[in-house]
Amino acid sequence: MKKCLIFAAAALLGLAANGPAKAQEADSLKTEQLEAAVVAASGTPRSAPFAVSKISKTELEQFAATVKELPYLFSQTPGVIASSDNGLGSGTTYLRIRGSGDSRINVTLDGVPLNSPEDQCVFWANLNSYASFLGGVTLQRGVGASSNGDGAFGGTVALRSKMPSTAFEARIDVSYGSYNSGRVGASVSSGLLGGKWAIDGTFHHSFTDGYIHGTPGQGGSWMAGVTFFATPWLLLRYRNIGNYERTGQAWNGVETHGEFASYAEMYAAGLGRYNSLCEERYKDEKGHWYFRPYPQITTDNFLQDHNLLTADFRLGSRWKLSTTLHYTWGSGYYSNFQHNAKLSKFGLQPVPLEDGNTLTKCDFVRKKGLTQHHGGLVVSANRRSEKLDLFLGLNVAYFSGVHYGDLTYIGNEVLRALISQDGAPYRYYFSDAQKNDESVYAKASWKLGAGFSLYGDLQFRLVHYRLGAPYNVTRIYPFFNPKAGVEWRRGAHSAFASFAMANREPERNNFTDNGSYGPPRPERLFDYELGYSFDGKIFRGGLTLYYMDYKDQFVQTGAVSDIGEALTTNIARSYRTGAELSLSVSATSWLDIEADGAFSLNRLREFREVVDNWDGDPIEVLYTDAPLAYSPGIVAGGGFRAHWNDIYARWRTSYVSRQYLDNTGCAERSIPGYTTSDLEAGYTFRPGVKALKGIKFGLLLGNLFDSHHATGGWVYSAVSESAGYTLDHRYMEAGYTATAGFSLLGTVSILF
Repeated sequence: MKKCLIFAAAALLGLAANGPAKAQEADSLKTEQLEAAVVAASGTPRSAPFAVSKISKTELEQFAATVKELPYLFSQTPGVIASSDNGLGSGTTYLRIRGSGDSRINVTLDGVPLNSPEDQCVFWANLNSYASFLGGVTLQRGVGASSNGDGAFGGTVALRSKMPSTAFEARIDVSYGSYNSGRVGASVSSGLLGGKWAIDGTFHHSFTDGYIHGTPGQGGSWMAGVTFFATPWLLLRYRNIGNYERTGQAWNGVETHGEFASYAEMYAAGLGRYNSLCEERYKDEKGHWYFRPYPQITTDNFLQDHNLLTADFRLGSRWKLSTTLHYTWGSGYYSNFQHNAKLSKFGLQPVPLEDGNTLTKCDFVRKKGLTQHHGGLVVSANRRSEKLDLFLGLNVAYFSGVHYGDLTYIGNEVLRALISQDGAPYRYYFSDAQKNDESVYAKASWKLGAGFSLYGDLQFRLVHYRLGAPYNVTRIYPFFNPKAGVEWRRGAHSAFASFAMANREPERNNFTDNGSYGPPRPERLFDYELGYSFDGKIFRGGLTLYYMDYKDQFVQTGAVSDIGEALTTNIARSYRTGAELSLSVSATSWLDIEADGAFSLNRLREFREVVDNWDGDPIEVLYTDAPLAYSPGIVAGGGFRAHWNDIYARWRTSYVSRQYLDNTGCAERSIPGYTTSDLEAGYTFRPGVKALKGIKFGLLLGNLFDSHHATGGWVYSAVSESAGYTLDHRYMEAGYTATAGFSLLGTVSILF
């Protein structure tokens, strides 16, 4: 694969170098045509009454030099939090918008859904280095405008691919830093060939040892595109976008079993990088902690390939039509060592032994994998006039996939002889699934005069889901999602008010891990928003007020299955409400000072916690107005950007307040607030050589003040009167998603 990409890049360079001279000239009509096509595919009206943040091509190019995944770029906008299992911001990474996790955030690329149809998540490790070929990102908080794919219950992230340059361009990127982390890559654009064709491509590979033990990883992505400007009214474009990754896992976090009350205590004891998935810990006689590695670390391995074929038409002076056929294939697995695991976890019965004992636990190596096929058609028609901005959209998608689980190692000889033939893996689990997703929408923005515009948006979505044995689930979900609002603009001032409704089908694990709870129901959200913004030459700022009213939101109750998996169920009523602010001041021509903040209340109106009771049946505890887990009341940040000639610098300090690890509001089962500061600086050297545009040198100083804290985690608590654990003083296990201390990364980019 790597050799093929290198040869392809070399061929592109040679083709571009020998192309006609007019390929070096900017063709503004073609550029405008392609830009309009890409924006139209995202279905974004000029006036939409929602809370929106936009990330520019320049910001994406600067971020692409780092080894972090995209959520860390998004976290520089109001109300957004990112965290990663390895503590460095790469590999397995999580995104939250207004407290809502990845499965409630809709992500598209040029209008094509990227969320996994079953898990409804985007696995950001599989979007490694995507920033290198993106031309912009629009992030809507809340429900936002209708888009293709899963319902947006926290936000929508619309990724737009970069336009191929009409002149030859190429660049090489290299970075390296702390924990043996780095990235190498290259991109090239042929410019116009024969006045009709443009070819572009990029390839990046990243690697790291990880901060948390057992989280070394490597991965990368590629994009190869061909664009054909067939006529002034027809443009054809094909993109092949792929990614691969092999990432050491730490989903249990830095785990404690009641000995420590916080991550800070664990770090002070020398356990700040402990990973129970790859090692066990023990104390010596002097009380010092040591680690003993397991036979193998836990790794996640995945290969994915997207194919997008787009045709964009101009129909007269006002209509544009964009159609995209897409197909994605993905396959992967994770493999991990299970120390002294219950046989029941793998559907196995206890085994009598010759010595009279019964085997109920054993060491295993478990391999869980999947293969997925996802394809469909996305159509967007757009009519723009002076007063009316109209979008009509259609999405038809089909998904099929299989899940399997194998035991590739069995630690007990008796059990191995019973269930494994000739040493072959024992398959303890297999399930297939299919999902059809069809939706149509019509949305329009109509200028009324005096600066006012009305917005309306109607979407109908139909979901068919079938989950095979052993679950045997078949469901059909018809959803109607209306939205409406008004926007006012005059000079530098603008304001909006909007209402949006969204529905969302259950995820796969709501069916597979619901224990004794009844069949899961769809979730529904009513989102009310009010906003004001000012965009002046010196001062820019905005304020958004929101109230998100949920019906049947899925939350963890504290109940666990018979194999220890946390269970979720529908909770009748819950809400999120708050204010989001942003402010930017251009203090001088070369200095901008920035600040943003999100202040919120996130509550369950009534919640019944299920507490595990080692002495008998579980205990239920009723809470009213209980805080939602992983939903901090304050997410704020600020700093400066400086750009003077070829010198660039940026400082940002971020603060996240206390996060509860369950839905009870108990401070003992939470992580305290934390603050981090990052500094990046760069210089572009311009040698004055015609073929070389410049060399960019960069330096990133992460977590500048060496703060050691947790950004997320999980908790389990139990009571046992016989052991002295009561409701007010419970036994507690927890796992903390930790962040590395100070880190350093150097970058070099060579531009042609």
